[in-house]
Formats: sequence, C-alpha cells, structure tokens
Amino acid sequence: MIEVKSEQIIITFDGRVVDVFYRSGKNERMHVDFVEDMRLERHRKGTMQLMGKMGNLYVGIPLSDETIPHAETLLRAVQEAQLRGQQE
Repeated sequence: MIEVKSEQIIITFDGRVVDVFYRSGKNERMHVDFVEDMRLERHRKGTMQLMGKMGNLYVGIPLSDETIPHAETLLRAVQEAQLRGQQE
C-alpha cells in the first residue's frame, strides 16, 4: 500500500484502486483504469503538487519535501498498473 498524506487529503494506492480521503470525511475510490491523469506539477508558489483527474474528480495535493518521494512512488505504481492493464 502506497500512501501520500497532506494536512487535508490522503491518497492511497493498493495496486488496483486509488482511494482519496478528505479530512471532511468525504471519500472517493477509483479503479486505476479510470485514472485519466496523474502527475507531479510545480505550483505557482514554487511548491510541488500531486495532481490527478479521475472521472469527475480533480485532486491537487500540496507536497512537502518529505512527501515528494512517496508521491513519485505512487505515480510510478499507478502508471505501471495502467500499462499492465492495457497489456491484458
């Protein structure tokens, strides 16, 4: 299980499903095949963010220096799972 945490949002990936947990209690689940876009992006303030589009859900998670490696791992794992799904 890969996990990326910020103050307001936690994203996890178990190899098949991306879960998004909000501090407010709202949660979203999306199969990896329905993740349309996920990338690391530099925010206009100079900080990095993990950006994602999954169906009608858009997610932007501000990353600290400590969480960037976790976000990179999650991003690679999602991309690899999507490639495996295309090959099946």
